Amino acid sequence: MDPKLKSFLIYAYAFIVLYLLNGIVKWTFVHFKLPFTLALAVEAAIMAAGLFFTYRHLALKFFGVSDQSRVLKGWLFQFVSFVLLSFFAFALLAATVKVPSLTVFLFLNAALLILYFTYTLSVKKFLIGEKGG
Repeated sequence: MDPKLKSFLIYAYAFIVLYLLNGIVKWTFVHFKLPFTLALAVEAAIMAAGLFFTYRHLALKFFGVSDQSRVLKGWLFQFVSFVLLSFFAFALLAATVKVPSLTVFLFLNAALLILYFTYTLSVKKFLIGEKGG
C-alpha cells in the first residue's frame, strides 16, 4: 500500500478516536455542570495534541522525517487549514441543510474529505517535498 495513503488512514482513525473522546469529555462536562468554555478548551487541547503527536509519529515512521521544524510546519499547515475549511464547511451545511442530524452526518463526511486533502498537501509540501518525491 502507498505510504501516503496508509499514513493518512492511520491519521484519520486517530481523528475519529479523538472526536469520540471529545464527545465523552463534552458529556462529562455537561453531566457535572462544568463551564462550557472550559470544555471547549479541553476538547481543543485534546484534538490538537493528539493530532500533532500522531502526525509526528507518522512523519518519522512512513517518511523518515525526524526534523522537528519540518514536522511542526507541516502539522501547523495541515491543522490550521483543516480547522478553517471545516468551520466554513459546517457554516455552509448549517445554512443550507435544515435537518440537524443530516447536517452533522454530512459535516463529518466532509471533515474526513477535508482532512484527506489537507493531510496529503501537507505531506507533499513539507515531508516529502525536499526529497523530490
